[in-house]
Amino acid sequence: MTQLTPRALAWYQTGALTEIAGRRIFVRKRPGTDDGRSLILLHGYPSSSFDWRHAFKVLPAHHLIAFDFLGYGLSEKPRDQVYSLGMQADITEVIVDRFADGPVMLVAHDMGSSVATELLARDSEGRLSFELASVLLFNASLVRERASLLWGQKLLLSRLGPLAARITNEFGFRRQFAGIFSREHPLSDEEAADQWSLLAHNAGHRLLDRLIFYNHERVGAPGRRWHGALRDWRGRLELAWAERDPICTEAVLQAVLELRPHAELTRLHGLGHYPQIEDPRTTMAVIERHAAGNPGDLTLELARTLPASPSVVFAAFSGPELAEWWGPAGFTVGSFDFDPGVGRTYRIEMRPPEGDPFYLNGEFREVDPPAHLAFTFVYEDPDPDDVETVVELSFRDLGGSTEVVFAQGRFETEARRELHRDGWTDSFDRLEQLISQS
Repeated sequence: MTQLTPRALAWYQTGALTEIAGRRIFVRKRPGTDDGRSLILLHGYPSSSFDWRHAFKVLPAHHLIAFDFLGYGLSEKPRDQVYSLGMQADITEVIVDRFADGPVMLVAHDMGSSVATELLARDSEGRLSFELASVLLFNASLVRERASLLWGQKLLLSRLGPLAARITNEFGFRRQFAGIFSREHPLSDEEAADQWSLLAHNAGHRLLDRLIFYNHERVGAPGRRWHGALRDWRGRLELAWAERDPICTEAVLQAVLELRPHAELTRLHGLGHYPQIEDPRTTMAVIERHAAGNPGDLTLELARTLPASPSVVFAAFSGPELAEWWGPAGFTVGSFDFDPGVGRTYRIEMRPPEGDPFYLNGEFREVDPPAHLAFTFVYEDPDPDDVETVVELSFRDLGGSTEVVFAQGRFETEARRELHRDGWTDSFDRLEQLISQS
């Protein structure tokens, strides 16, 4: 039997096993300094509540409850169980009824977010056993058809799944697990050892093909029911999405936003599939803000598909072509100095149809051709409501075309964000026309 690492053992010692429907479930809970709502943390596949350990250090005001789903981490791992989302949602309801105080805020990641959609469906149907105040979902394959599953996941979902689970070892796990972390925040050896010890505890790694069963549920009729819950649930639902997630990509996020166009959205730039491990400080700040009831940042989000390769589209942002498309309809570019390089500055003269020219400038934060570009943006003579913002662009190769994902923020007011939305929409229209004519 694989022994728990010191950190995993310390986590185990802070919680306790509780019996639910004849099965032992590991629960870690801690009262908060206020007497408000309970915050329930749902983990993903194939990890455990250990993923949320940082919350217990930096969110002291909140009543926190984290637990390991059946088959995961330190909970019991029966071999004859069908590991459905409905079953895990049943366990969640019992945990809440037994340990929570007052209305509940759900914070969920990956498979936990899928469990959350079942709870949303039950709430919409009027049969949830607790009051659900709000939901914060981190990246997950909520629209499974758009997800980019790893080869190992595909193998586990195939007829060879039982064999793949039987031959899973620590080396193979570490290699696959490391691949879903961002290069800016790579998986550490210590974290890999912790995660493996919790997965292999009581031979849980031999269940990987059974634990991933929920991915079959996410397509077809059950999936459509959960899509409906995402669309129709009447409460406050916020999304927090890591942009470097190789599984739950931008395509998944856009599919979720098609279902719920006005969902609050926080983009987690430079982070991979496990933001709560890669950058705990940023992730916990998002949770803290959500729990405080504050709305998400005033950030502008756009996505366009352009008929050219990423290298061609990226060049349009860094060469003389920029003067031909930059700016709202009717505006022209006068002088400009825009030569991307980290730490370099730029300056662009804008000439409106009427009135005097004005200037905008900034500094390049990230230049990674032809995949990413980021720079600050500020007017030289700003209006009172204008503040410096950061523009971030990602260019994704679609094979003959490029998906450009654009984000700019944070704006001071809704009016300034919408002004920039109009300007960038016109700019992308002009860029698309320019590329189409080339």
